[in-house]
Amino acid sequence: MLGEERCKVVELPWKRGDVGKDICEWLTRNNHIDQELVELIPLEEHQDRFSRYYRVEELLKREPAEPDWLVRGMIARGQKILVQGPPKQMKTWFVLSLLKALSRGENVCGVSFWKTTVSGVKAVMVEEEHSTNALIQRVQQSLAGTCNIVIPHRTGVKLLPKNPEFEDLLNFIDEFRPDLLVLDPLRSFFDGDENDSSVMQQVFAPLNMLLRKYPHMAVVVVDHTAKKPSDVLVYASRGSSVKGAEMDGVIDIRKFQKDEDIGVVVTGEFRDAETVENLSLKFENGNLVYDDGFRINIKLKDSEVRLQKLAKLLTQRSYTQKELTDLLKVSDQTVRNDISKLRAGGFTIEEEGGHQGSPKTYTLTKTPDGWKADDEDSDE
Repeated sequence: MLGEERCKVVELPWKRGDVGKDICEWLTRNNHIDQELVELIPLEEHQDRFSRYYRVEELLKREPAEPDWLVRGMIARGQKILVQGPPKQMKTWFVLSLLKALSRGENVCGVSFWKTTVSGVKAVMVEEEHSTNALIQRVQQSLAGTCNIVIPHRTGVKLLPKNPEFEDLLNFIDEFRPDLLVLDPLRSFFDGDENDSSVMQQVFAPLNMLLRKYPHMAVVVVDHTAKKPSDVLVYASRGSSVKGAEMDGVIDIRKFQKDEDIGVVVTGEFRDAETVENLSLKFENGNLVYDDGFRINIKLKDSEVRLQKLAKLLTQRSYTQKELTDLLKVSDQTVRNDISKLRAGGFTIEEEGGHQGSPKTYTLTKTPDGWKADDEDSDE
């Protein structure tokens, strides 16, 4: 059976006075010509199946191409970017600031190195989380003076081939041809266990299909991490590692308050751009903006420092529970709690013993994608 990518259905343009019941009679009995049929068929450009099979000799001669940036140093056409953080950390406000800048041709949040390359960018933001009233208030605060932004709200879209709402979205994208698609939040667009890699692969398959079909488009996915920053290591993503592997960049948002002002600290890692570390943005009049006088110095809580130290210790060798309690100067229960938090953050930690007089021993067998221990020596 032919798939929909190989089969196109067209309707014969019968005119008043035409007679017949099929294509042959339409041609032979009504003085139509073959060229009319040719013009009915929508022509699409198809890439050579092997166009992305590169010979080493070819690569040795080629210069790396500059990404087709929508926002220089952040997101290019054909890319997927993850905007993540715990709930209520102003992730959606950040995305609205991004949409405003793209529509108006301004630097994102007024940051000098996040320059938009064009103005009037067309965007679709599928918003499934907030109430309609909250959405109205946010749009009125953030998106004044913008155009070409469409927000499907609480439509029930699921990233599944037979989901009617997803089909509606695909049809709208085909007609509107946006430069940017935003999904907020990711968890609303699929059912199943986010820790299951097969589930997450099915989630990203339609997004990858979209980018193949519309290579001029980019995708931003908004996602929740753990509810409390201290539950896992800073910037650790929640769920299957497929999520991080699929992304061309990850932007982490953390909300903070300084005196009477509210703002966020942004950290970003990108495949094709420089890392951004601890960029402070101030929340002003519905937008996140860069203010040279507004700085937030991040100081990790004692529990976060201890988690980092515990993770680094376990990368070196196996430890008994008593060794860890002595090194970290905490109780047995605290060590057990911290081990659970590391596991929730994507660390695979095995344990042995703890019964019949044998000491309980912890062994780290896998770390989350992208996690690195700091360079400071741990105290043993």
